[in-house]
Amino acid sequence: KIYDSIEKVILENDGEVKLNHRVDEILVENNKAIGVKATNLRDKSENNVSEFYAPLIISGAGAFITYSQLLPEEISPYGKAVVEYEKKNPNTAHISLYLGFKESPAKLGFKGKRPRHRHR
Repeated sequence: KIYDSIEKVILENDGEVKLNHRVDEILVENNKAIGVKATNLRDKSENNVSEFYAPLIISGAGAFITYSQLLPEEISPYGKAVVEYEKKNPNTAHISLYLGFKESPAKLGFKGKRPRHRHR
């Protein structure tokens, strides 16, 4: 849904959308990110890797993946610190979903066990 809502804006502003691609490397020239090398995951041929260039490169992969896998180690003085921090403080994935119902969940067909309360 997020993609559906922003695709039009990207295309209207001369952007491109590349679906089913995995970024393997951020390309750097003179200490500046200039593009990415990416694998087309749907193309099973040997020529499924392409380079894409842009004036601005933003990594949404998080600091650990960006510094430990996508950028050359020598590119940033923070790279080693990010990797060391992650080793000491591993991330935990978490997803929460809060729902509001107009009827009771039981009336809507949800079945579950009620927690048992202990009486002393």
